[in-house]
Amino acid sequence: MQIKQVCVPLLELGLSLNREGDTETKFKVVNALEDLLHALNGIPPEAFSLQLGDYIFFPLSHLLKISNRLDDRTLELIIRALGILITHSWGNTLQPTMLQQLMILIVHLIEPPAADKVSAETKFISNETKKAGALALNDLFVISASSKDLQEFFQSEAAIPLLGHTVLVLLDLALKTSDDSCSQAALDALHTLLIRVIRDGEVSASFLPGVVSVLCKIMTPSVRKSHFQLLVKSLSLFGRVLAVTLNDSELDLDSTSPVSIVSSSTASTIKESQTKAITDSNESESSLNKLRPEGKILRTSSWVKATSTQIIISLEPVLKLRHHHRPEVRLMVYQICVLLLSHCYISLENCRSTFIILIISLATDLDAEVASKSWESLLRIGSTHVEVQEAVKLALYDWLSRIQQTLVQHDDDLKSQTLTQMKIAFELLLEWNTELASIEEILVPCYIASVRFTDSTKIVASNTANLDLSFLRLDWNFTLVTKSSGLIEFSASNMEGVFGKKATLALQQVLETVGGSVRLQRISDECLEVIVDSNESYPHKQVALWMIIHLMKGAQRAVEFFDFSDKSEFLMQASDQIIQSSYEVLQQNMDRDNLSTDEVILTKLSLEALSISAEILRDDFQIALIDLLYPLLNLVISPLTEVRQHTYIALNNIAIHTGYGSISSLLIRNMDYILDTISLKINTLDISPRSARILSALIKLGGPSTIAYLDDITASIFHLLDNYHGYSRLVEGFFAVLKAVVEEIALEAMAAQLSIEQGSTRREREGIWTLDALINELERKPQFKLHDSEQTEDQDLDLKTKLDEDKSLDDPNQRDEHQSDQSEIWDSPIPQSSYTILKRICLLSRYYLSHSSSLLRFQLLDLLKIALSALATCPKEFLPIINDIWPSIVPCVDDLELHVQIASLDVISELCVFGADFMTTRIEAIWPKLKRLVPCEIPKSHEGKFSRDAQIFRATMSCLTKIVKSTKVKNTVFEELLDCVGPFLEFFPELKDALELVSSDAVWVYLQRA
Repeated sequence: MQIKQVCVPLLELGLSLNREGDTETKFKVVNALEDLLHALNGIPPEAFSLQLGDYIFFPLSHLLKISNRLDDRTLELIIRALGILITHSWGNTLQPTMLQQLMILIVHLIEPPAADKVSAETKFISNETKKAGALALNDLFVISASSKDLQEFFQSEAAIPLLGHTVLVLLDLALKTSDDSCSQAALDALHTLLIRVIRDGEVSASFLPGVVSVLCKIMTPSVRKSHFQLLVKSLSLFGRVLAVTLNDSELDLDSTSPVSIVSSSTASTIKESQTKAITDSNESESSLNKLRPEGKILRTSSWVKATSTQIIISLEPVLKLRHHHRPEVRLMVYQICVLLLSHCYISLENCRSTFIILIISLATDLDAEVASKSWESLLRIGSTHVEVQEAVKLALYDWLSRIQQTLVQHDDDLKSQTLTQMKIAFELLLEWNTELASIEEILVPCYIASVRFTDSTKIVASNTANLDLSFLRLDWNFTLVTKSSGLIEFSASNMEGVFGKKATLALQQVLETVGGSVRLQRISDECLEVIVDSNESYPHKQVALWMIIHLMKGAQRAVEFFDFSDKSEFLMQASDQIIQSSYEVLQQNMDRDNLSTDEVILTKLSLEALSISAEILRDDFQIALIDLLYPLLNLVISPLTEVRQHTYIALNNIAIHTGYGSISSLLIRNMDYILDTISLKINTLDISPRSARILSALIKLGGPSTIAYLDDITASIFHLLDNYHGYSRLVEGFFAVLKAVVEEIALEAMAAQLSIEQGSTRREREGIWTLDALINELERKPQFKLHDSEQTEDQDLDLKTKLDEDKSLDDPNQRDEHQSDQSEIWDSPIPQSSYTILKRICLLSRYYLSHSSSLLRFQLLDLLKIALSALATCPKEFLPIINDIWPSIVPCVDDLELHVQIASLDVISELCVFGADFMTTRIEAIWPKLKRLVPCEIPKSHEGKFSRDAQIFRATMSCLTKIVKSTKVKNTVFEELLDCVGPFLEFFPELKDALELVSSDAVWVYLQRA
């Protein structure tokens, strides 16, 4: 009833429009059609019937009779209504005649006029109307796909003209419509028609040139900026049309006889149109309007060959789409490659390598689905086709031959993709167990000729005398990439600066893939020949060593996963050879401070090679380690930062791989070998500042445990200092060693969590200055002197006790026991031997505080400052040490060098902290010197906080603060000190607090008076 209420008025409006055609009637027609569509969409599918469809079509037919007078919106609504009727009312009963009429009708309504017939009165056809027509045609083709009679009609010779016209119109819509959704609808209709309805290669061949030409234009960005969904549909249609037309199972490629019989004139006409359409884009565009197939063509071998030649040209836009940013597009590229390899393996033989390379490229895709499917498909196809294996092998050979051209490209992504394709090709060939002799033959020469690390330039070393070894402390390696196992990753190679990070990683992955599977003996032998050949250049040796490192990594990984015995044997042999080659490089460069870039790179690679060799040999590496330790320690003090860091990493990794667990443990357990080498140099007078730096590095890396092994070395150093005290650099170097000893002993003391009584922090002036002091004095009990008789008795008792002790010492057994008891009394947590070394170093240092080298004077003062905390752990030894070193420290307060002067103030501060009241008289004696350092006013702000006066001022005030807090000063010194620093107390609250602890009243009076 609802349909009738819509159709009757629509019929009346259609008749009225036929007579009058005024604007108001046209609007009413549009509204009536919209009501009809609304009503049709509300009807359940099962309620439609043939009679209902005819009833609804009746008013529409009257409108279609005057279609040339209808506006665009009216035509769109009519076509949409026709699509619903085709799907729900006529679908099951559609006959070829009616099908033909509906196709002609819809195509006529959406077909654009010919270019030579366009005028001002030409009716405009909107994208919405074209889309509605394409959707209606698709509905019509979907119905035809499920009807055998309709399929036979489409495959008949009589249908070819209509098909040709329909295909051309849809291709025109897909290419020239600016709306992507309309283009997609047109491609959907073409896909249904050619793939689901016709399904005949002979018929599809008629339309192949035009279809391929238009699809290539849609996929070409310079022609059209297409949405990714449109590209997906274009690729899908492209692949399926070729698969249907050039299907190997339907072609007799060994015979020139036709697959089906048609008139020769028709075949000639279609072939000429096809060849013309597929070669040139401009000619292809005109052929869309000229091609009108009238029969089938002959798909002979010659036709297939000619067509395949043109198809390879049309693959160019498809190849570019493998780099599209949408994974859906890349996935469709993969699918059509696999489809064509499966169905057109013989017919598109000339395109086979293109498809294979395309799939290899997609196997490197960042999208996991695209990459995995590409890999699996190519692996499956190649396992049954030897030709595919040969194509992959040929592609790999070509990539290796052109690796130099690849690496010089500026696009890092493009380089890395090509190199990753090489890796994929290697993996595929190895999975297929393909013979690779030709590849093995060119691998090493191509790499050596193409790969380089950097240009050869000279590296300027830093001042080795002032080399800072603080990087050797325990927290240095936290700035590196440390794994959970304790291993440290080596820093990036110089190659990244030349080829880029991605390309370098890809080059390494290729070698590791080769190392994991290929027979390695030939490749490794070639690399080793280059390494040991003295006539080879440094760049070639670098590449050869770098190659064999990554080959070994790949082989090592294969052994871990698959337990290949042949790989294990290779690794053991290669490790022995690499250790020898690396040792020679280290021996050659370890004593040199100035190395060229090439020498630095070769040294770093040798260190990496030793690390991987230690990982392979494990405990067996110990034999080589004995000879390598001294060169490694020599390089760890190199003035070149990158060499130092690489050596530290190598030491760390070697220690872990060989079971030591840490560098400290490795050095301690091999200390005898190291010290023997160093002692031999010292005893034979083969001494240099470098020997001192090696000892410093050894002490810092080994930690406090090394001190116990240094008795003989320390004695030798003292002897050298006595004999060569005039050589400034040598003296500075050996005192740096002694400083390292002091630092490790101090660290040992801190690790023991010492609790040192540093003296009272509250010192009050003598006398009664406060009410509380007066009360305490009055309440204090008097101490009475003993009577002479009692005092005499006590003295006699003490004398008798002493005589008994002396008699007991006359007995040898009792004397030994007494001495044993005395020797066991050591109240410092630091071992007595270490304390003795520390004491001896400090007492020796005092003689060099007047040395001409300001750097040495500063180092010695810094050494004393560090040592004081450890020396203070044994008070009975500490105070005599202060007494001995004090006279040498006092002159340094007047030193002309600023850093020495400040260091001396720091030492005095620490002496007061640990010496407490023992320093009272000494502070009184040095007070005039300290007083002269306190200015009358604060240094000017414009001079800056780093000016000489400002630095001395801050150091002096800090020193006075610690003196007042830790040491009891005499009243006269206190009063002068308060008068001297009083103007600055507001800027130094810590000093003010310390003074108030001594006498708050005195500070208050001064501030009030000021």
